[in-house]
Amino acid sequence: MIGKSCTIGNLTDDISQPNKKGFDHFFGVLSHVEAHHYFPPVMYRNGSKVPLADNTEHEGKNYIHDLLLSESLGWMEKQKAKPFFLLYSSLIPHASLYAPEEWVAKYRGRVGPERVIKEGHYRGTKEPNAVFAGMVGRLDWEIGQLMAKLDELGIAENTIVMFASDNGAQSAGGHREGDFNSSGPLRGEKREMYEGGIRSPFIVRWPGNGISFLPTLLGKDQPKHDYLYWEFFEKGGRRAIRTGDFKFIQYGLMKRPQPIEIYNVAKDLDESEDLASARPDLVQRARDLFRTAHARSPIEKWNFPAKK
Repeated sequence: MIGKSCTIGNLTDDISQPNKKGFDHFFGVLSHVEAHHYFPPVMYRNGSKVPLADNTEHEGKNYIHDLLLSESLGWMEKQKAKPFFLLYSSLIPHASLYAPEEWVAKYRGRVGPERVIKEGHYRGTKEPNAVFAGMVGRLDWEIGQLMAKLDELGIAENTIVMFASDNGAQSAGGHREGDFNSSGPLRGEKREMYEGGIRSPFIVRWPGNGISFLPTLLGKDQPKHDYLYWEFFEKGGRRAIRTGDFKFIQYGLMKRPQPIEIYNVAKDLDESEDLASARPDLVQRARDLFRTAHARSPIEKWNFPAKK
């Protein structure tokens, strides 16, 4: 069982306050938009405001990741004698481009030609590649600090650590999906239904056992889902299903539904060979599964028109 629990990072709104959802401790910002910026004027700890008067979203003396990391390390120290759960929600790397100079300097001049990114909702920069690489380097260092704390507390051997991203590579702010060959051989990016948008990093560390998920990674039989389903309302509306080796994709759900695409991602990793015309049976299966998998959202603007 989990004893104490803690979330560090951002949440959607006050209704979803983690302290009202089973977490004992929360420190971070309260909205998706606030999490776009690394120098917030205010943060929150367990429902109370923590003003950061020197911060103006893009600039300031209080870098949010310094604060998040410090809070996490201190909280772990207090919980070391009993079971705990810590959710560390990193804001980087993201569309707003900033990393402390010591991290940008490591990559300056080593990551190809740069381009000027103008300031707007997201922070601008004259060296987006070096800054983005610095953000990734900084995050890697932060995870190292958390891991080192587990070692220091003597609890690393019986602590499960999971590291995951929420989507594939993105093109936003000053970063482009093609930078650093971010998607590798995969087609698409964030908000796409192709593998480049859906696949994301996931790493598990469990030193005392070497296995992270039960029962699959314990070598036991694991029931499998018949399919996995994704949908996304922006950019015209789109959805996808993965069942076995096959991937079903459809775009344009909000206004003009496009033909269903079929790919065998075990043989066609970059999703370049559409099998739909040759496999009408799979097209029909896709239609059936799309109808079964879809559920209407309480947020009306997210819903596809019912006839689709």
